[in-house]
Amino acid sequence: MYDSLSLMSGLAPPAHYNLFLKEVEPNAEIKARYMSFTKCANNIDCFKDYYEGLAYAKETGKPVLLDFTGYGCVNCRKTEEHIWIVEDVWKKLQDDFVLISLYTDDRKELDQTLVSKQRQTRLRNVGNKWADFQIVNFEQNSQPLYVMMTPDEKVLAAPRGYKEGADAYSEFLECGLKTYEETTNKQLGARE
Repeated sequence: MYDSLSLMSGLAPPAHYNLFLKEVEPNAEIKARYMSFTKCANNIDCFKDYYEGLAYAKETGKPVLLDFTGYGCVNCRKTEEHIWIVEDVWKKLQDDFVLISLYTDDRKELDQTLVSKQRQTRLRNVGNKWADFQIVNFEQNSQPLYVMMTPDEKVLAAPRGYKEGADAYSEFLECGLKTYEETTNKQLGARE
């Protein structure tokens, strides 16, 4: 596997944008039901729409990892290139979470006119929508921001911004998974 140079990380195109590697197609059955379902960095399954990803998380009973990111976000690429490729982290992202990557600098026009609750301004594109969503719900406007949640939108651990180190990132994910398991077990116990 190609490993990018740390000095150029986040500046040069990421290693997973390799023109010589065959592009992996997302699961066709899931894609037929959820248009935003795709493959993100390192061929990890992800959604690029919050509501579709949340619906899939409810369907599968998995926790969500919100990835507030951007096409021009250097630290997002560093995380993808140096942390998400580590096997333990990659497996958790692929198997244990529903990854929802929301691009706050996506310039695609919105299908309908939306107005920011916070600033009372018109949201002009998809990126504005997700940036506003991040500000309103998490009171932050920096990328990357990683937020683990239950399918019913309860935050599992303190959100995390950019920090180096795959071990600490893996511990962050493990903390969320443990909290999710405890929460799920309590809910099941209360129903019995």
